[in-house]
Amino acid sequence: MTIRTVHRGSRPGFTLIELIVVMGIIVILATLAVLFLPNLDRNKGVPNAVTQLHGWFNLGKQQALRDGVPHGVRLIVDPNNPTWATSLQYIEQPEPYSPRGPGIKIDMRVMKCYDTLSGNVVDATVVTLFNDPTGTVPDGVYPPEQFWMAWDGVNPGDYFQLTGSPTALAGIRRFTAPPLPGPPGLPPAPTTGPATAQLVLDRIIDETRFVPPPGGGLHANSNFRVIRQPRPLVGEATLQLHRDVHIDLTKSHPCPAGLGQVFPVNFQATAAWTPYTDPNTGPPQQPYLDILFNANGTVANAPFGQIILWVEHNERPNDNLLLSIFTRTGKVAPTSVFDLDPTQFDPYGVARSGQTPGL
Repeated sequence: MTIRTVHRGSRPGFTLIELIVVMGIIVILATLAVLFLPNLDRNKGVPNAVTQLHGWFNLGKQQALRDGVPHGVRLIVDPNNPTWATSLQYIEQPEPYSPRGPGIKIDMRVMKCYDTLSGNVVDATVVTLFNDPTGTVPDGVYPPEQFWMAWDGVNPGDYFQLTGSPTALAGIRRFTAPPLPGPPGLPPAPTTGPATAQLVLDRIIDETRFVPPPGGGLHANSNFRVIRQPRPLVGEATLQLHRDVHIDLTKSHPCPAGLGQVFPVNFQATAAWTPYTDPNTGPPQQPYLDILFNANGTVANAPFGQIILWVEHNERPNDNLLLSIFTRTGKVAPTSVFDLDPTQFDPYGVARSGQTPGL
């Protein structure tokens, strides 16, 4: 009698033909993925970018609420296209700078200053910060260089203000530059005092306009401050939009000054659009647009109902979405472009009406 042993669970292996078929299917699927997945990602570029922006602005608002200090986001103009913004930075606004202490004063007087933009020598108020604890320098007398102090933490583009005078507010154009050819009376170049002791303002402060000689200057020891403009957050990397997407500033609301207007809607330009290219301050800075949230969540320096950013695909102008920032509440909401002829209808109608986002 013959006994046969049965091995349960065993089966023949794959044949060569079966392996070839499976490998062919894998190759076909991989080829389809290479062909279609990048296009699928490109088609999601604008929605992804709006989602990115929505998160970045909300984070800036939450930082302002948490720290009790204005925070926000800076839109940086693309150096290859001055009407686009493709990168952003988190920003915060430092507290006003008000140096105080025994003997700390400022001297304000009108001087001849070289205007690097026009190439002309013009009159401007120059403010010198100095320390005179013993009262050696009489009122109105120009302080010697050994008394000068540096304006720590102050940058060109900030604002100088006499706090006792509501009209005495001027932009800081630069620090004193070495004397250049022109009429006498140019601000002196520091030789012993700090190079950042003198601020050249962008206009004449009214209180210094008619100060008679021989003094020719005014001294103050308490009623002044510098309102510092927002600064990028230290240590934070630059934020980049999706690679195929940009913010079109000419189509955003309100359109920044100097960029033209695409749609026939009566938008005003915002003063926050700040190109600054004075070579005396170092390398020229790219123009930028700041959207800053106050400590209570509202948008700073924005009298408009909304700031509306137009997010668009680089190669498909009709592929676009809007992101609205409501200035009174700080709410950030994505909306769709009103799908009608922009020469006859308002493409921002849905966003400006405050309706439910139309995505």
